[in-house]
Amino acid sequence: MAIAEDLATIARQEADLLFASFDYDTAWRLGLSLRELALSRKQSIVVDIRRFGQPHQPLFYTALGGTPDNPRWVQRKSNVVARFHRSSYAIGLTLEQTNRTFADRYNLPDADYAAHGGSFPIHISGTGIIPSATVRLKKDAEVFQDSGVGDGPVDAVLNAIDAITGLKGRLQDYQLRSVTSGKDALGEVSVRVDFDGTVVPGKGSSTDVIEASARAYVNALNFLMEARSPA
Repeated sequence: MAIAEDLATIARQEADLLFASFDYDTAWRLGLSLRELALSRKQSIVVDIRRFGQPHQPLFYTALGGTPDNPRWVQRKSNVVARFHRSSYAIGLTLEQTNRTFADRYNLPDADYAAHGGSFPIHISGTGIIPSATVRLKKDAEVFQDSGVGDGPVDAVLNAIDAITGLKGRLQDYQLRSVTSGKDALGEVSVRVDFDGTVVPGKGSSTDVIEASARAYVNALNFLMEARSPA
């Protein structure tokens, strides 16, 4: 699977993984479920569920196989999630797209951070980490900026664009495909957006799926403006 497609899948998973509430009992039941699933598949894993804070609060831990270094690997991956509120795999893929290392991009020590697959944020509906975005749009020589929040990073970006334009679009269709291959694979997002009864298409491309989504949405807005312009 291309990096752009992987990132889109992770973004959807991060948006979908919501708990109505999360307490000690929830952590215990979730940890046991993951342990039983790993046993049934004969997989060696570490399950570490924790609450971020100073210090982090352990809620569940078990190891099936592995090495004595596993707890340190888990800590380094968890540090990535705690800092960026994204899965450690998503951060690693984003760096791979740009051929940059974690230390080079963020000036943070590799000894404390590991941008590899394995650690995933748990969100609590209504009270958890809420994705936010700030967008700047330029029209002629004038620059507009606003912010938005949403159920995921793409949703947050589109809401920020709505805040700038004063229009509210509703996605009817969203598709992502890879148009090139390799580490710098270009992803193309196609959308159909309903603006108060007027449905318009849009397309946008980028090596970053969130940027491609924003470009597609702005492209749809341009179609809307043309449709509403007097003949």
